[in-house]
Amino acid sequence: MTRRLHRYKLHVLWDLWGEGKRYFAGTIHKKRAEVLELIGEWSRALGIYREILDVYEAASLSGPAAIQRVNMGRVMYKMGDHEEAIALLKQAEEILKKLDESKNLSDIYSHLGNIRLNQARYQEAEDLFRKRLDLNARVNNAVVFCATYGNLGNLEYARGQLEKSEEWYRRQLESAVREGIKEYQAVAIGAMGCIHAQREEYDLALKAFQDFLGLARTTGDTGKIRVALGNIGNYHIQFGQYAEAREIYRQQLALAERMGEKKGICLAWGNLAKASHRLGQEQRAREEILSAIAIGEKMGLKYFLPEQYLLLAEVRLALNLFPEAKGAALRARELAIENGDPDDEKSAQELLDAISAKLIKQSGG
Repeated sequence: MTRRLHRYKLHVLWDLWGEGKRYFAGTIHKKRAEVLELIGEWSRALGIYREILDVYEAASLSGPAAIQRVNMGRVMYKMGDHEEAIALLKQAEEILKKLDESKNLSDIYSHLGNIRLNQARYQEAEDLFRKRLDLNARVNNAVVFCATYGNLGNLEYARGQLEKSEEWYRRQLESAVREGIKEYQAVAIGAMGCIHAQREEYDLALKAFQDFLGLARTTGDTGKIRVALGNIGNYHIQFGQYAEAREIYRQQLALAERMGEKKGICLAWGNLAKASHRLGQEQRAREEILSAIAIGEKMGLKYFLPEQYLLLAEVRLALNLFPEAKGAALRARELAIENGDPDDEKSAQELLDAISAKLIKQSGG
């Protein structure tokens, strides 16, 4: 298929088929990509954004081209291609700063901050989210404000600061309800469910997760549906409903694989391993958690890895693989210390003590 730039309004109109007859508006083409992105067809959306970028670059339109780099960077971040995403977002940032494009700069800082958050680089994430908050005063866009409140809530949640995170999530929810933004109503309700679960308010947590799933399905946002399924599966784990949890986690994995979402695949494999371990299916649990860890290590998902290595240690312990279990627990403790997470560090040390006792008993000491 050939593409020919139209000689008139080439930043809006181009010929996709090379026949000189059929023209396609660039804005409509972009909307198509946005819909595909929403429903989880991320590779197809990325291809369209790349096509639009080619057109703008051929027309020497640096501003619109930079915005397409932001779109591509966002999708690559979702898919877990972090280095490629960072490169595109940094290229766009350099151009958009010169053009004083506050809205798109704000989006760049959100995506970069989320990458650093997943890597447990909390101070860098906070600096980026605060930059975004400062820009919001100039943008004065309700959607951007909602998103930024969620960014800061996620950061404080990762740091274990539940009261601070709850405050940001409430601000997000109030703003989303006031402005009628269902996307961020769903996100905020799901986040509040996690707060309730941490406080062992399980009935409130389940209701929040179900409301989150319902809203995500209403908006058709496949990525958020995946997150909501994981939350509900975790609820079933909490109450010993392991077979039910596994079925939900299988749905979560299927969605993540369909989207090509590496982080989602990593988390779903970890969740499946958790259910298998609770069901006493240790060999299957070992295969599943190793699949999760392989992805997490490759992506540098340091925020999630301590929990996954702890599970690997427990599985190996159940299989009487004591030296291997010790290695996994040591890695969990190392990562917990790097992340500044005393809870994970304590859990790892307790597991190490239990493994040491087993090793002593095995040696006849």
